[in-house]
Amino acid sequence: MKVLVLVSDGKERSLIQTALEKSGHEMIYADRMEQALKSILSGQIRFVIIDEEAMGFKKQDLIQKAGESNKPSI
Repeated sequence: MKVLVLVSDGKERSLIQTALEKSGHEMIYADRMEQALKSILSGQIRFVIIDEEAMGFKKQDLIQKAGESNKPSI
C-alpha cells in the first residue's frame, strides 16, 4: 500500500519510513501541499500520515481540497 507522509522532521520521517517498509508498504513523501494533493488525486495513495505542523500548511486545507475532487475518500 502507498502511504503519503507529510512530516517535517527528518528523524520522524525516517522512523515512519522504516516501519512502513518493514510492513511491506511504500512511503511517498511530499514537502508541499501541491505535491501532496497531486499524489492524493493520482488515486494511488491509500493512507495519509500528516504532522500537526506539516510544512507550514493547514491539514484542513489539504483535506478540503482533496474532498472537492471526484476521487474516493482516503
